Amino acid sequence: MAWELGANWERLALGAIHLLEVTALNDHLSRKSVLISLLALPLAATAASATVGEASAADKAAQKAVQYQDTPKGDAKCSGCKFFQPGKDAKAKGQCTVVEGDISPDGWCSLYAKS
Repeated sequence: MAWELGANWERLALGAIHLLEVTALNDHLSRKSVLISLLALPLAATAASATVGEASAADKAAQKAVQYQDTPKGDAKCSGCKFFQPGKDAKAKGQCTVVEGDISPDGWCSLYAKS
């Protein structure tokens, strides 16, 4: 009986090794995925730099494209966003460095970034 158990254990161990080999083969990057990643890097860098720095009026996103709303989303609101430029007083509409148009301090959009 002990010999049979040992033989079964050996088969289980060999099965696990084969499973590991198949998993390792699947984990290798294909040439296609590497090329796609390399081509996507400049696009990602451009998008990141556009949202980090100040944008000109022509480079700003449309309010509709970023789901802008005049009301906050939970605790997130424009007055607490690093891109918001306040108006003349706390309740006056201000501007955004990345979204076009007048922006409510109580508004929110998908580009919200806590300041």
